[in-house]
Amino acid sequence: MATDEPEAAELRKSRIEMPTIEKLLNFIQDRDARLGLVLSVFLLFLLIFVWFSNAYGGLSEGAISGLIRAFGVFLLLATSFVIFFKVIDGSILPQIIVWYFTSLLLLTVSAFWVQAVLRTPTPFLIEARCFVDPWSQGCPLGIPMAQKVEVVPLPTGPPQDLTRPDPRNRVYVQFAGALSRPDVTTVSKKLKDNGWNVQGAEQGGERTAQAVGIDQVRYFHKEDEALAKRLAREYNELAKWKGFDQLAVAFVAGHESRVPVGHLEVWTSVD
Repeated sequence: MATDEPEAAELRKSRIEMPTIEKLLNFIQDRDARLGLVLSVFLLFLLIFVWFSNAYGGLSEGAISGLIRAFGVFLLLATSFVIFFKVIDGSILPQIIVWYFTSLLLLTVSAFWVQAVLRTPTPFLIEARCFVDPWSQGCPLGIPMAQKVEVVPLPTGPPQDLTRPDPRNRVYVQFAGALSRPDVTTVSKKLKDNGWNVQGAEQGGERTAQAVGIDQVRYFHKEDEALAKRLAREYNELAKWKGFDQLAVAFVAGHESRVPVGHLEVWTSVD
């Protein structure tokens, strides 16, 4: 029996033990582990930021300043966070903060994936893009969606420009109300066939409550006025669903440094 004890001990050592809650707490209490967790959280946020930057214009000339600012904010917060941990080390506050931010991280990532899969914001949370750029239109630090915009009259008569639109265009479609996704998808696909770079055309666009009561094509640079008018004209000709209101053209000022030239937004809803 004595010869079996060393073998049993070796067998126990070879088994992988699942960490207990107590061991996890002890791990998080360790200073180096906390710093590693902070850096990991920052890296994850950075990865999400890169994904969103690609989805909302990438590294185009007009979006560079906004991307640099967002990256700088994340870097500043991460640095301040690490310094703050150094100052309060030895108290219970680090534990509370770590668990709070861990929970916030899980909530953020969960909201991001829910919105990415369902392509609609969860009603009790801000939209996922606001976690990356809170200055965006409709986000907590951005200009409200209900802001006053400059509505530009559409031209009358038959269209005169039959060439394909400027290839720099990027069209984002937001819709709401009783409007069905298949109807929006049909129009988005036709626009894409006509040369418009409709983002997410296969899904039609993004359903969002912020589009309720809005029927506009919005542009953010004065030089995009003609492009916006052309998009509104084509959309009005293609949209045939019941309750559709003709899209007006609206200029939204104050976003020139963060939105690239050619960025257009379609807002439409059915009551």
